[in-house]
Amino acid sequence: MLNKKQNLLVLSVMAAALSGCGGGGEGSSSSFTQKSQISGDLNCQTSACSMPAGAATDPAGKVYLLQNASNQEATVTIDGPLTNSWDAVMTRISSDTAGNGRIGGGARGGDGAADAILAQKMQVVYDNIATYAGISQRAQARMKLEKRVSASARYALNDSRAWYDSIGSRTLNTTMKASAALPNGGTVYVWAQDDAAAVTAEQANFLAERFANSVYPIESAVISEPWGSVASTWRAISLDSGTKDVHLVLAQLNQPANAFKGLMGYVLPTNALLKSVALDPACATEDCSPFANSNEALVTFLNVDTLVAKDDGQLWSQNGRGPALSLSTLGHEYQHLLYSYNKLFRQNITGATTWENELAAQTMGYLVAADTYHGGRSNGPDAHPDLGAGSDFTRFLASPACDLKRWPALSSDASGVSCYPKALATGMLMLHQYGAGVMKPWVTGANVGEKALNDGLASVGGGNYGSLMQRLYTSLLLADFPTWAAGYGFPAKQVTLPASPYLIGGKAISLPEVRVGKQEVQLTMDSTQEAYRVTLIPMGGKVTIAMPANSRLSLVKR
Repeated sequence: MLNKKQNLLVLSVMAAALSGCGGGGEGSSSSFTQKSQISGDLNCQTSACSMPAGAATDPAGKVYLLQNASNQEATVTIDGPLTNSWDAVMTRISSDTAGNGRIGGGARGGDGAADAILAQKMQVVYDNIATYAGISQRAQARMKLEKRVSASARYALNDSRAWYDSIGSRTLNTTMKASAALPNGGTVYVWAQDDAAAVTAEQANFLAERFANSVYPIESAVISEPWGSVASTWRAISLDSGTKDVHLVLAQLNQPANAFKGLMGYVLPTNALLKSVALDPACATEDCSPFANSNEALVTFLNVDTLVAKDDGQLWSQNGRGPALSLSTLGHEYQHLLYSYNKLFRQNITGATTWENELAAQTMGYLVAADTYHGGRSNGPDAHPDLGAGSDFTRFLASPACDLKRWPALSSDASGVSCYPKALATGMLMLHQYGAGVMKPWVTGANVGEKALNDGLASVGGGNYGSLMQRLYTSLLLADFPTWAAGYGFPAKQVTLPASPYLIGGKAISLPEVRVGKQEVQLTMDSTQEAYRVTLIPMGGKVTIAMPANSRLSLVKR
């Protein structure tokens, strides 16, 4: 009998173009047109598959892919020269929950409670959206002046301003420490909490300069600006369409203070709403707290203790672990602003999924950080903050299986494993394989969830969600080969962004090759997980394996 924690198998590579529930596949040059629930690179009749005649002499690194696109488990028999010199991994493709979720805020870090708070605050908006729409119709004229005043506010160095911290449910008194001009004619302002860790001019100017010359222009070119015209539902009750300024608030987000554990930063879309809406008579009986607590600004909150952290025995440097992580976090959080603008405010889309929003954020955080930190996975001062010891990438290698689509409010799956590392690795795979072109159709388009990601992948010839997940886990089986097999892993890539109003002359961002040691990859043998290794035990020249519903099998020649 087979142990439930282990599967016996034999297999193949390259997914066929199918659109079964929860995934689908991409085309294979050797796929077969036939009535079979199993398809891919092998010749399959029903659930009996044969390896190609020349498979015995396949070179090391040869990959075969199979797919069970049905909603039922299938017992597959594979006839061919499979031995223990082949590796295999099974990838389950779960169904999407798009439309059941809500566009919430975005928080990065190990503080699951922060995600829950943001989700709860956004739920108030969705529960009362009909009331808010009625207020919007009555408020057209009254709001015009307030919107213009909010859009035209200007600040000078050392000015004071109060900000409402929605996660901490507190008002923060802050001082403006730095500013920089943005390519769109706006300004980025950096504010520091008065009664938290001191922020020097050097530290604040680093953040302002990198946002103005890297984060903002890159994300504007790749996705969009953070604000503009909005749907009629929001037009009278949100920021003026001409709003261009962005605010970065450095606050102590962890109690007690902690630079590298807990909450690193967050964004809440309701900060783009107008406070005076809370004075409408309807708010006497309805919950208008999203308006009353709004900061009336495009604002990102960052953990101050991370930015000001010094490496052991060193003076503060922008190449330190803390500042580097702050910049990656800023790129991540700023994407949440773009996502909420494009989906919620511009198109009035209220159904979405956490995993898709966080995946886009992790992807942009990685890309933006690579523009400043060019060292990839090195140990030098120029190392990428998402790739070093203790980073999300190393955590992914140590525990790869995490079903993104099961990402609930607490930002971890049912087994308690955070999906941020898996989201980072998936974003890295897309950037290293396809470049940044995947982002705009995905984040600015009319779809959400798997359909939105598939829009982006289709635009760059990247298949779809199902094939992307299979490609990610197959890459782990190829980790110790001298070079990445074509279409897999994280080879060196130059991401070229064309000239635009945001990037005069364009920009090239070099992504160094990311190497992975075989000993780093801890793929489980537990068949209840999203992805797991499969042990091949040939019997009579055949291998038999149970393929779960909507699953994909990858076989790699060693």
